[in-house]
Amino acid sequence: MAKGKTAGKRGNGLTHKTIARQEYYEKRGYIVADVERRIPHTFITQDMYGVFDLVATGHNRIVGVQVTDNTNFSKRRVKVLESRLAYTWVENGGEIEIIGVKKTSLGNIFRVEQLKSEDFQCSFFNTKGQHELRM
Repeated sequence: MAKGKTAGKRGNGLTHKTIARQEYYEKRGYIVADVERRIPHTFITQDMYGVFDLVATGHNRIVGVQVTDNTNFSKRRVKVLESRLAYTWVENGGEIEIIGVKKTSLGNIFRVEQLKSEDFQCSFFNTKGQHELRM
């Protein structure tokens, strides 16, 4: 292993799975930004708004992307749907996609699900039907 490199990571600090997902959007004409950050001196990464690993823009869309593998797909879906910030993102015109990848001998197989505002739980609303955002 080359000096200064971490096992399972590329020279830019991104895992193969993250790079594969970035390429998924780039091949479709999107500009992609890695928006998770590593907390210094730890192994902890923090997602943008607590849910997005990537943001992809293009084709008159802005997409917050939760990156996972296929074994954790349903857990990541629940994580996003329980987030008030993710709901606010959608209500203000952003889109959300959860993307998983399975590596096979024939190449990567992607699983993508787009979440809509109606997918979010009603618990974000007060008794008058207004959206509440608590921090």
